[in-house]
Amino acid sequence: MSAEDYGVPQPPEIKKPWVFKTAQKLGMPILFLIPILAIFGVFGNSSTMVTERGQNLALETSFPTKLRHKTIAPLVVKVTNLAAQTVPTVTLKFDEEYLSAFSNVAFQPGVDEITDDAYYVHVRDLEANETRLVTLEVQAEQYWRHEGIVGAAVGGSNAASDVEVELQTFLFP
Repeated sequence: MSAEDYGVPQPPEIKKPWVFKTAQKLGMPILFLIPILAIFGVFGNSSTMVTERGQNLALETSFPTKLRHKTIAPLVVKVTNLAAQTVPTVTLKFDEEYLSAFSNVAFQPGVDEITDDAYYVHVRDLEANETRLVTLEVQAEQYWRHEGIVGAAVGGSNAASDVEVELQTFLFP
């Protein structure tokens, strides 16, 4: 026996319409768009290589352009002596403000000098047309966009840069 057999009325069938508030109308397409963008690699890690030439030096720099939080990535700088003679000292300058966006920054070879605004690595006795490598291992720490400069100068830390490369990295949460 069913409830209708005892004279109990059944509830009416109500069709509830979909109701979206303005924020939901804007948010739903974004929620659908996020997985599509992820499939195409928009949120993945990426890096780029930039080469700049000065009068006496050339820099080839490979650095991360997009990086996820706590991800470790290399920053590689190749410095080449374009002069016809040996350069006794080439100083590479790394912006402190840019590097402060990362944690566990490790230089190879090690840092020779640190000031409030930069880290300096001295490359000694760079012969004509010789290339030396300076690598950094960085771990993404502070979110959003960070910019900085890597510069190379003939001479010590106070020498004017012969060549500079601009760095831009976006760190995702």
